[in-house]
Amino acid sequence: LFQRSRSGGASATGAGEDIAKATLARRAVRHLEDGLDAAAAADRALDEFDELTGSTAGLVVLDADGNAGRAFNSDAMQTATRRS
Repeated sequence: LFQRSRSGGASATGAGEDIAKATLARRAVRHLEDGLDAAAAADRALDEFDELTGSTAGLVVLDADGNAGRAFNSDAMQTATRRS
């Protein structure tokens, strides 16, 4: 699931139904809109998701400047970033 705004964007993977119910990607983007950096927005959104659902998920967040953040509460989540 993906969410984007002028502040940045986020994509989530994992327990899809719980991710949708908790609006995980939207939560992360809202934290960007509130001024958090990408890493903090990802961490806070995933903490909220974990409290709400107890499910596992991973989240990648990019702010408007291209800075990346990621968070996951599963055993692992592979990610990569590229800067040009």
